[in-house]
Amino acid sequence: IKEELSSYNFTEEPQNGEWNLEGDWIIRKDFIESDGQNSLHLGFYAKHVYLVIDPLEDNTEIEIKINEITSQNTKDVIDGLIKPLESRLYTLFNSEDRVEGVLKLDIKGKVRLFAFTFG
Repeated sequence: IKEELSSYNFTEEPQNGEWNLEGDWIIRKDFIESDGQNSLHLGFYAKHVYLVIDPLEDNTEIEIKINEITSQNTKDVIDGLIKPLESRLYTLFNSEDRVEGVLKLDIKGKVRLFAFTFG
């Protein structure tokens, strides 16, 4: 693990369990850190997707899309956006049925992303 700021370019859509980064990130042992305006793409197959988010500055916004469509509202996502105010587990996606697809996070601001979990 380099643990230094590196630039990443999105190359192809990730499959279930794979992820890609776009922009400037620091990859650390326990989390990844976005340094401004960046994206993360995650391939998944689940009813629920959760993520621990730690905002490092005020006014951080994360746009959530599933298969290039603005995500439905959850207790944390409103009109496709999360505005994290504290370090905690956020609900990114909820569905009654399992969905296979790509979750895209478009991040504006400095933030640490920890573990994804699924249901």
